[in-house]
Parts: sequence; C-alpha cells; structure tokens
Amino acid sequence: MNKNLDNKIKQLNKDSIIDYHPLQEFLIKKKFQEADKLTQDYLCQLAQNYGGAKQRKWLYFTDISLLPSKDLYIIDLIWRSYSNNRFGFSVQRKIWLASNSNWQILWEKIGWTNKGIMKRYPEEFMWHTNAPQGHLPLFNQLRGKQTLSALFEHIAWNQNFHKENE
Repeated sequence: MNKNLDNKIKQLNKDSIIDYHPLQEFLIKKKFQEADKLTQDYLCQLAQNYGGAKQRKWLYFTDISLLPSKDLYIIDLIWRSYSNNRFGFSVQRKIWLASNSNWQILWEKIGWTNKGIMKRYPEEFMWHTNAPQGHLPLFNQLRGKQTLSALFEHIAWNQNFHKENE
C-alpha cells in the first residue's frame, strides 16, 4: 500500500508548495498529535501562500476558500489511508452530514465534547486509533464551527474532484 500511495501522492503533489512526506511519516509511526499539529501548520501555510492567514497559527473561515482543493484532498487521503479510514476531514464531513449538520451531535460522535462540554486541548483528546471515528484531525477545534463549516463546504469535497483522483 505504501508504494502505491506514495506514487499517488507524488503525482497529486507535483504542483503543491508543500512536501507531505513528513505527515505520512508521523501517521505511519502513529504519532497522531504531531500529525495533527503539522496538518494545522500546512493549512496555515497554504492559506498564507494564497493570500490569507498572515503569520497566524490558526485559520479564519475566510481563509478556507483559499485552500487548494488538491492539497485538501492529499491531506485527507493521507489521514484516511494511515488510519484505516477512521480519521480525516472527509470522515468528519460525512458524520456531520449524517447528523443533519448538527454541530452538537457531530462533536459528541467524534469525541470533541463530553456531555456538551468541549474537551481541553491537548490532554483530553485521544491520540490513537481507538479514538472515535472522525476524532482527528482536530482542525480549529477551539475556534468554533464557522471555520469547520467552511471546510466541510469547500469545493474539494465535490464528487467529481474525488472521482478524478481516486
């Protein structure tokens, strides 16, 4: 799997400004907290490079539309591939859609809240594959739903884009 996935990522990644190999390495080694942090860094770097997120370590909802679809797809593909489809933005999005876009239901299902109270970062989150499906990456967990909503509505999740690159 690694060789085929590596080839696919290299092909998709040829025009990207980011080398996603370090993310793959963290996930291969099951270093989920490090992978989560690196994912956030990548997204900020992408947004900054395309006109947003000036020297910040987080994203505003307005930055999300600047993120290239191909890069979001690559990040999601890597997370899904090395977690047996347990983690990734598209996994979270599917749970959100199945929950009728209800944030409280989503957060409970993916383990970001406990009885309606947001968990504290990083100590109350699970950094292993026994975490609930969709638990990772955390992506702006502390910044509310507007940014996450923009991510789930990003054009990257368009079926045609995924079909072209599957």
